[in-house]
Amino acid sequence: RDPQSNFRSIMAYNCYENLCPGSPAQNCPRVQYFSNTDHTYDNQDIGDDQSNAAKWINENRVAIAQFEAALPSCSTDLGCDDSDLCTTDTCYGVCVNEQVVCESNDPCQEAHCDPSTGNCIVSNVTCDDGNSCTDDLCVSSNGGCEFLPV
Repeated sequence: RDPQSNFRSIMAYNCYENLCPGSPAQNCPRVQYFSNTDHTYDNQDIGDDQSNAAKWINENRVAIAQFEAALPSCSTDLGCDDSDLCTTDTCYGVCVNEQVVCESNDPCQEAHCDPSTGNCIVSNVTCDDGNSCTDDLCVSSNGGCEFLPV
């Protein structure tokens, strides 16, 4: 962010009063660059030697580009088995283990994956407001729990 709060880099916080000493209260425009010493905005540097995100990104680009390469490679879905029955194990050149999604269309039921079988289990929602002076029930047509005076 520009010390006078005239602009900010793409990753900088907006300019607000008291955010930094001496910053006036205003919204400052976001420049579409990372902080760096190679570009200017309104004849002012977007960064300096201490604020140079573009330099850091460029210096670390090889490690960043190889990040996905660190994931285990595979040739078949069998090579991706994570021993979790509640995931779907798929090979896309790298293993992807996605959680099984269990659903119920009834607002009075909850669904979850049973880790011992991998099957979806549906159970009734427990409606309890902790008040002994109400009847607690779930009404699917009304979208869930209701607490009716006794």
